[in-house]
This record gives sequence, structure tokens and C-alpha cells, in this order.
Amino acid sequence: MLLIQKTTLILFWVFMAQFGFSQQKEPKNMTLQHELGLNVTNLLTDLLGNNNRTDAGVYLLSYKKVKSNRALRIGATINFSVKNQNNLNVSSSLTNQNFQLRIGRETRQNLSTKFQYYYGLDFIGGFQQEQSSATAGSGQIIQTDKVFTIGGGPVLGFQFAIYDRLLIGTEGSLYAAYNKSSVDFKAFTTGSVVFPNKKSEGMNIQTNLPKFLFLIVKF
Repeated sequence: MLLIQKTTLILFWVFMAQFGFSQQKEPKNMTLQHELGLNVTNLLTDLLGNNNRTDAGVYLLSYKKVKSNRALRIGATINFSVKNQNNLNVSSSLTNQNFQLRIGRETRQNLSTKFQYYYGLDFIGGFQQEQSSATAGSGQIIQTDKVFTIGGGPVLGFQFAIYDRLLIGTEGSLYAAYNKSSVDFKAFTTGSVVFPNKKSEGMNIQTNLPKFLFLIVKF
């Protein structure tokens, strides 16, 4: 998570420097067809000195290919983290892997020269794995949790142009998703209690309110 924060901060200032020093009026015949968005919700929270960090949403990066008033939209997040801890004669580790992807189409409508809204439909998929292990002496217990998700639903968003090439935006969505999860236990010690493996599946509704802020660059 710390690496993501540092990377986000670097990208934020690179964008601001690039567009702060090179802003100029675009030729009338020039069409900007690509948009790259960065979720800066928690970055702004940190810069403002607010310790109440929020869930910054599933998708850290977004890309859109725009043609007229329609756009192809792609969002993704890839996270990997490892945490190790030693406490007296017990050592433990926690490994997290998370990959989320969405792809969809959107239609845009201008409310003014700088403000527009859009609506569309997304298809989503994702995989998350968390593995924890505890070792004491010659014994070890490993627990692995896996979640697979697939689904989709409508999305509604808003964008405001700060400059011709620099925008801010937010969006909300309502996804119906199928989830399949499993919990596996492994024990490498004599006389240890082994818990039964678990599997479950089902549908759920994911409501994401427009509380996340994206910094968007057009090129």
C-alpha cells in the first residue's frame, strides 16, 4: 500500500508539472481521443492531513478511447503485498494478491463547455487471494482464502474540465456480481487440529456511490 501511495504521488506531480507549464490552446482541428485517469481519493486525503482514509474504490487506473460522444472504458487494479512478523517463538506471514478488471462502453452528454455527464454499462471480473501462515517450532499452519468475481451493471459519472487536457471526475455504479470463494487449510505438524476446507458461491449487489475522485489527462 505504501508503494501505491508513493507511485500515486509521483504521477500526480508529474501530471501537474506537465500541464502547468505546457498548457496552450489546442488547434480547432485537433481531437483528443484518449483519457487516462488516476484515482487520487486517498492521496488528497493524505495531503489535507485527514487520517480518516476511505476505501478508494476497486479501480486505481482507468483508460478511455473516445470517439464522438461515445467511449470504450477500461479500469484495472493490481495489488501485491507481503507482511512478515515475529513474536517470541512464533513467526507469521500474510500475503495478499488482488487483480480487478472492468471493461465497458459509455455515452456522453455536455451540460456546459466544461461540464459533462456520462452513462454506460460495464462488465467486471476479478481475483483475490490472501494467504496467512503461522510457524511455531517445527509446526506450521497455512490458510488460503480465494475469491473469484464476475458480473456487470450500469454506471453514471461526471467530468469537469480544469484545462483542455486536464479534468477531474467521479462516478457511481450498480453491479450485480457472481462470487465464488474458498478457504483451504494445511497443517504441517503432528497432533494439530485441521479445520475442514470451505467453499461457497452466490450473487450479490455492489453499490458504489460517486465518492471517488479521478484526475484525468487527455491526449
